[in-house]
Amino acid sequence: MDGTKPQPMKSIYDNVHRIYTQWPVPLMTIINTPEFQRLKRIKQLGACHHVFTGAVHTRFEHSIGVGHLAQRMMHTLRQNQPELGINDDTVLIFQLAGLCHDVGHGPISHGFDQFLAQLFGNKLPWVVHEERSVQMLQYIVRTHNIPLTTHVIEAACELIYPFKHDLPSWWYQIIANDDDCIDVDKFDYLLRDCFMTGVSCNDIDINRFLDYARVCKAAGTNNTRLCYPKKLQFDVSQLFLTRHRLHAQVYQHPTVRAFEMMYTDILQLLSPSLKRCIERCDDISWLTQWTDDIFTPFHIALQRCK
Repeated sequence: MDGTKPQPMKSIYDNVHRIYTQWPVPLMTIINTPEFQRLKRIKQLGACHHVFTGAVHTRFEHSIGVGHLAQRMMHTLRQNQPELGINDDTVLIFQLAGLCHDVGHGPISHGFDQFLAQLFGNKLPWVVHEERSVQMLQYIVRTHNIPLTTHVIEAACELIYPFKHDLPSWWYQIIANDDDCIDVDKFDYLLRDCFMTGVSCNDIDINRFLDYARVCKAAGTNNTRLCYPKKLQFDVSQLFLTRHRLHAQVYQHPTVRAFEMMYTDILQLLSPSLKRCIERCDDISWLTQWTDDIFTPFHIALQRCK
């Protein structure tokens, strides 16, 4: 990817970040595949739209937002810390991981993971959506001949669902940070969910996180980690206060939880169809049929007749 000739880019406007996000041709090709477009039919907040009527945004726009923020953070680190050796391939890896980190989601989002776990236990691979996202990304690249190198694909998969832990330690803090939980995934969904539900986001300024992020050596170790200056302590507090408020007032709203239980009952009725879909496929392609559309009367009747 590195070279004197600039790579052609495509633009997608993001209404939350209010910017035209930029995408290299291989990633735009992924976005245009049916497997990725299906995310437009999976609501980001599951059943929340029954209470918060504006919460009809989907996993599609969230994935676009996370990919954009990952790209932006890498550009900032590249400019501020050239010693990190961030090149075009590195930026592409993170943008790809951010774009595809949720491509394995099913209907009612995280509720689908719980449903699969109850239905199959440990007998079924891909019970967690991160593992399904890795399998779906590999399936998309293989099926549609996406022009990406093996190194880029494997590194992006490792960031989506860490398995080998052989990448620089600070890399694992960008997309899904299990260490201090400050990552671009959270930056996007907090702003997006607040915007769509009307909940105050407590003046979260993600630009401060993106601009002030630095990779530092952890004290007493040879590991590196993503760090923020002390002056961002108020911003960190606001970030997690907003997350707590969304959980308390939106995600775990009693009526929302009641609707989720009803959706789960519908999934139970469709479980024979789901089992047949999985048994007929040797790969993750079975997931392409499972979106929020299955909750419409026509799709329920169609699935039960198969």
